[in-house]
Amino acid sequence: MTTDRIVVEKDGQRLARLAYERLIDLILSGQIKGGETIQERRLADRLGVSRSPIREALILLEGEGILTRQSGGLLQVKQFTVTDYVQSLQIRRLLEPEAARQAVGRIPPATLADLRTKLQALRDFADRPQGLEPEDGDHRRIDDDLHNTILDHCGNALMADIVRDVRRKTRMFDLRRLPERFVQTCNEHEHLLDTLERSDGDAAAAAMTAHLDAVFQSIVTRIGELY
Repeated sequence: MTTDRIVVEKDGQRLARLAYERLIDLILSGQIKGGETIQERRLADRLGVSRSPIREALILLEGEGILTRQSGGLLQVKQFTVTDYVQSLQIRRLLEPEAARQAVGRIPPATLADLRTKLQALRDFADRPQGLEPEDGDHRRIDDDLHNTILDHCGNALMADIVRDVRRKTRMFDLRRLPERFVQTCNEHEHLLDTLERSDGDAAAAAMTAHLDAVFQSIVTRIGELY
């Protein structure tokens, strides 16, 4: 692969990410309403980009359940309100701390060590020159690894399934959407991992609660900026 091609691909990824984030803003603010059918060409004209990054952004949104595919292949915005989002996060706050408590002592040390390595690699970006950031998707994968490891070892399959379902409904906000939380999120995840490594159930539950409360506050602030 030539350098020119790499640059073109990176630029395409950046445009797709920007299109994704702008579409989320339009949905959250009600400018694109639940039940509305998505048309690539109109969106491309509206956002001032080609159809290629729009298409990639729509694939992401469909994978996250924000868009649903109807008969004939048309994509439709899932009926969604800010209240739905907040309530989903409240369910996470009720269940995930207990999942963390129950996962204590069940997670293999090697798994915890692997999570520590991944978190440290992500955390190292905080000490790099301004303007550098993790590869697109790295933060999401590591976040998923930590939360899913807890759910995989909490000993309650039904609770784990419920949390995974509501986590999917809150996926539109991650570190790409809340970049100001990058360092804080790394710190919160490392503290949570500390509690798991020392097998302190109460501390693990408290760490998860504090993490979700911080996420909630940041999201409320972000949503408020859209109105």
